[in-house]
Amino acid sequence: MQKPVIILCLGLYLFGCGGGGTTSTTPTPRPDPAPVDTAILTSTNDSSAFIAAYREALSHAAQVRVLRMEVAMAADSAGGGSFTTTYTQEANVDEHDVVKYDGQYLYIAPAGHSGCCFVATDGLALAADIAPVPVANDSQDIRIVATDPDNASAYEVATLPIDEDLLIEGMYHHDQRLSTIGTSAWWGTYGDNFTRIEPWANQFTQVDIYDTTTIQSPARIARIGVEGSLVNTRRTSAGIHLITRHSPSIDGYIYYPSNDAEKAANDSLVNNLNSEDLLPKIQIDGVDVTGPNLSQCYFNNPNSSSYREFSYFPTITTVTTIDPLDGSIDDGFCFVGYSDGVYINEGDLVVTQNYYGEGNDSGVFVHQFALSGASHYEGSARLDGRLYLNGNQDFRISRHGDVLRLVTSEWMDDSTDRLDHRLYMLDANASNKTLSTLAELPNSRRPDEIGKPNEDLYGVRFMGDRAYLVTFERIDPLYVLDLNDPRDPLITGSLDIPGFSNFLHPVSDDLLLGLGQSAERKVKLALFDVSDMTSPQLRQEVIVGQELSWPNSEAEYDRHAFAYLPGSDNDRFAIPVAGWDEAAQRHRQQLHLFDIVDKNDPSAVFIQSPGFLEVNNLEDNQYPSHRNRTVLHDDAVFYINGTRVYSAFWQSPINQLGPQ
Repeated sequence: MQKPVIILCLGLYLFGCGGGGTTSTTPTPRPDPAPVDTAILTSTNDSSAFIAAYREALSHAAQVRVLRMEVAMAADSAGGGSFTTTYTQEANVDEHDVVKYDGQYLYIAPAGHSGCCFVATDGLALAADIAPVPVANDSQDIRIVATDPDNASAYEVATLPIDEDLLIEGMYHHDQRLSTIGTSAWWGTYGDNFTRIEPWANQFTQVDIYDTTTIQSPARIARIGVEGSLVNTRRTSAGIHLITRHSPSIDGYIYYPSNDAEKAANDSLVNNLNSEDLLPKIQIDGVDVTGPNLSQCYFNNPNSSSYREFSYFPTITTVTTIDPLDGSIDDGFCFVGYSDGVYINEGDLVVTQNYYGEGNDSGVFVHQFALSGASHYEGSARLDGRLYLNGNQDFRISRHGDVLRLVTSEWMDDSTDRLDHRLYMLDANASNKTLSTLAELPNSRRPDEIGKPNEDLYGVRFMGDRAYLVTFERIDPLYVLDLNDPRDPLITGSLDIPGFSNFLHPVSDDLLLGLGQSAERKVKLALFDVSDMTSPQLRQEVIVGQELSWPNSEAEYDRHAFAYLPGSDNDRFAIPVAGWDEAAQRHRQQLHLFDIVDKNDPSAVFIQSPGFLEVNNLEDNQYPSHRNRTVLHDDAVFYINGTRVYSAFWQSPINQLGPQ
């Protein structure tokens, strides 16, 4: 690593050596022994301790398999005018996505594997002089498409090849650098397939960094390879944080031994390993570089009270920080175990691990690491309930100031109320490496539950000192929580309406936009007035795509499909909607446009729509893609369906162009 690392010191006992004259009868005082490290995670330079922890994880994985078989928004103006970029959870933390926009060019990744040659447009000048190039509707390379907001049009200027054995999960674009995030395999979000180990072995994740200064022929300046499958990434001011999970491949190891001889053979194999055999390898342009060392790789601490219930799994999760300008490795650490989800703000990374214990014992471990300076472990907590993070479920966790807020859900053995939801307010305690619980809701002082009996939790959004939660079984209760006092959060008000909201977007301090389903299972927009925390009001409800059967919106579960462009008095947003047209007997894929008018007056605000764009002009053997993205740039709309681009002016979407 190029940056200094933090080494976690394990209790060293220091003893006095006596003193004073020989005639003294007063015993020489000894200093108190160093406190025992009882944090949930620990690290050491002792290779044997690390290997022993990994051996126990292997053993635990076999037992778990047998048991289970039995039972934020972003808007920019860098390229001139006002335009949208990738919608993110945190305003200052970028997220990889299949479409990126820099104000001039769209970078569009395909939905599958590809292997082709580089295609460039020779002899064309930049900007306004770039001419369109005819391309296939379903590109299998990364497309680079120039936009012309003044004419609401777009045209391809170049493509980038993708290795045949690589799947592009997303990209970043920053300071004339395009970073592509690729993986050799994808076995489920955050590694859902915990009951099997073999699919996670022999995988790799690759980051390619291109200089896009000359847009017609971007030059690759670095290729970073990390052993392991992709979990997630984020980009902060410190760089691109790449989270991967690596299951070391041990030749001859029997993952699920059936007798003592096989177990003994396994132990012998593991005992003959060294830490270099287990830690993931990292390369830059094919050359091995130094990855996390033992002092930067954490594992379950035997001195922790949670040692026996910790959900071990024989995989190593690695966080690698990459400089997006030159591809150098700036920092990194790892830990033994899997990750159900990842949350990153500007200075911290939080990993969640749901676990299943014996009987009804289950819960979630939460681990926090500092990303500022040299990364290091800050503390952990064991909480009741589960916390799955993926897509818009990521909004269940948020850090505000020094407080980590999150909401868990737990299935209960109670037919009258099968689900309990809990809010936790946590604070990192540096002295003992714990995430201390400042408050929990409900509690003895405030016993009111979050949600009525049997209601599941859908949309969640933390905003400053407030939280909004939507639960649902037959009606849609919106709960408003006051988090101003982190030691005494409380439910201040609620509102019951039919249907539910999966996705919540803050329009302002006084207005909240919900996207979800109506009671009739139609796509629904709900505009809430939350200016009075004790009495939230519904200002307007809009049913989208009423003519479609079984409609749905990708933005309900993927925030990257939601585009929002704020203005001084009026805002604009767009959502994709898909459904079946009974009359035409075909599937339809649309992009619906909406204005929020008079947003500064909650009593007068309303939503209106100029119409929608639609995927059309496809060949007989082509179909609309399930993946949709939108860029709003001034009065132009660029609708990306798969790798195809449609465009129109905001006020006349019926006059759309495309596919381009």
